[in-house]
Amino acid sequence: MTSFYNEEVNWTASNTAREILKLFQDIVATEHITVLMSSDDPLVDKYADEVVLLRDSQISVPIGS
Repeated sequence: MTSFYNEEVNWTASNTAREILKLFQDIVATEHITVLMSSDDPLVDKYADEVVLLRDSQISVPIGS
């Protein structure tokens, strides 16, 4: 199962955003699902297993490569 989320944490307070991201992280670990999220918030990167950049609608170099 794959879930898609777009900018769901940018409008929340930072503590609430961390709680939401931790919840996603826990769900991925326990349910063995993939979550794809679109965000420009660097906080999200800290909770991701992999980050892929898009530039001009094209996949760019993943962060850390």
